[in-house]
Parts: sequence; C-alpha cells; structure tokens
Amino acid sequence: MIAEPHFAFLNELGTRDVRHSNRTLYEHLVGTHDLLERWGNPPAVCLIGLFHSVYGTQTFETCSVSPSERPRVQAVLGREVERLVYVFGVTNRDEFFEQIGAAHVCLRDRVQACDLTVSALDLRRLVEVEVANILEQVPHKKKIARGVREIYMDQCERAKNCISTKAYHHYRHIFANYTHAVCGGDAADDQ
Repeated sequence: MIAEPHFAFLNELGTRDVRHSNRTLYEHLVGTHDLLERWGNPPAVCLIGLFHSVYGTQTFETCSVSPSERPRVQAVLGREVERLVYVFGVTNRDEFFEQIGAAHVCLRDRVQACDLTVSALDLRRLVEVEVANILEQVPHKKKIARGVREIYMDQCERAKNCISTKAYHHYRHIFANYTHAVCGGDAADDQ
C-alpha cells in the first residue's frame, strides 16, 4: 500500500513525464515497490524501491530531484530511507553483488567521489531493491541482449542467500519465461 504523500511526491517530481523501460518512470517505480511488497518486504524497503532512482543512477541518468535537495526528500521519506535511496542512485550497483558476504561493506559514491560505508543489513536491502528493479523491467523489454541477461542472472544467483526466497523464485520464473518466450527456449539465438 502506497501512502498518498508518496504518490503526491512522485507526481511533484515529474516521474509521470519521464520515459523509462518503455513506460514512464512512475510506472516503473510503482512496479518495483509492488514487487517488493509482494515478496513480503518491510514498508521501509518497499519505500526505497518506490523512490530508488529519483536521484538518477549510473545507467539511468535522469534526475527527478537533485542530490543537493536531499533534505527535501528526507522530509518526505525519512532520513534512513532517503539515505539508502541516495546510496542506490550514486553507486555502481554491480558492487552490491561483489560485496555480498563481506564483513565491511564499502561502496563508491561516483557523484561525490568518496567511499560510503553501509551495514550488511543495508546491503541486503539494496540488493533486494536492485533485484526488484531488474525483474520489474524484464517483462516490459522486447529483447534483452544475451550478455546483459547473463549478467542479471549471475547477479541474482550470487544474491540467492541474500535476497528473500520469493525474490529468488520470482527471478527464476521471470528468466525461464523470458528465455522461452523471446528465444523459443534457446538463449543462444540473440548473440
């Protein structure tokens, strides 16, 4: 369930006017939230998913709100949720998967050119959101290059013990169906 102030803030940020994965950014953000909720995540994690790319990301460079306006975002989302939304936006998400199981998690803030330390629990939250971010987009793409699909699948497999069981099963279902529907069951035909 998404609270009205959060819907209003997404609208205020103009997310309905921004294109993302063959739809609007708004639709992608709500879809990511809904996946996280369906998987049984706590409200804070679902809220991170709802706003995960409002600062832009390494691969989605459109900023709905500038990182200089973090206090404004904190006022709506709360300090901890906003902090993880910021971390999601300014780091290389491949690092999330590389650091699963690390005793000390340090991610690189590519915007401020500094290191960010996050807890193992926060890394698990970020990984869960990234898996939802990936899986939410797959059904809306006509074709995903085999190399990209392999990266996504490798990341989800590496995250198996870090993400929720429902997230892992959803990943297996999505990619089995995607491969069958797009490639006729043969993932090798789209080199």
